[in-house]
Amino acid sequence: MKTINVEQGSYEWHCLRQGCVTGTALKSALSTKKVQDTLLAKLVSERMTEPQISDLNSPAVARGNEMEPIAR
Repeated sequence: MKTINVEQGSYEWHCLRQGCVTGTALKSALSTKKVQDTLLAKLVSERMTEPQISDLNSPAVARGNEMEPIAR
């Protein structure tokens, strides 16, 4: 496994994730051909543009950040 030490949520972190299938997109990657094609178009467009950084503040995100050290 490749480990990259950058702060989660930082600009560098967003750049590294851009255009990659992450956990959030895995369901789409394993779905129907039409959904996969839509995901592929989204990933290609991400690779061709600057990262769009959104500030997610939901209870689920907060819990995920809190539990991450335990999950590792």
